[in-house]
Order: sequence, then C-alpha cells, then structure tokens
Amino acid sequence: MSWSENLAAMNADVFAELADGLATWPGLANPVPVIIRGEDATLEMGGAEAIAAATFLEVRVADVANPTKGQEVQLGSVTYKVLGKPRRGEDFSVWICEVAKL
Repeated sequence: MSWSENLAAMNADVFAELADGLATWPGLANPVPVIIRGEDATLEMGGAEAIAAATFLEVRVADVANPTKGQEVQLGSVTYKVLGKPRRGEDFSVWICEVAKL
C-alpha cells in the first residue's frame, strides 16, 4: 500500500470516529462526515488586534473536491455558510472552511 493510500485510509478512520455529523454539500448526492472546530481568530485592524470566536468545518478532500466561499452546508438542523476561501490542512488531505451559522 502506498503512502497516499495509507493516509487516505487513516483519514477515513479518523473521520469515522471523530465526525460531528454528516453534512450536505452543494452538488454532492450523499452527505459527508465533517469535524467542527471552534477557535479564536486574531483580527488585525491598523495597529491593533482583536480576538473573535470562529467556527471551522473540516472535511476530507476525498469527499469534497472543491469547497468554495459562499456555499451553504447543512449539518443536521443547522445551516452554515462558508465565509472565506477554504484552505488545505497541513497534510493536504482535508479542507478547513471557516463558517458562520445562518
């Protein structure tokens, strides 16, 4: 088994165990597992910094090929909107999407 195959299998196991639920993404037939993370975001304004709470959804690249800013994602009874351009995780196997509840 190659490194990329091992990484994909490991990510599938992690998401199966740690997922906060299955989310419906635009253009996909089936819901996919996501992990919700809450973090503090540092906002810079001029010479000052402010701390704000932020919410992120992590989804596997294998499940969602190209998430985009403005997409609405349904997780249970909650709808989230992707706020900015999603970025790849450290190993490039997940998308990290900053979201806001609608």
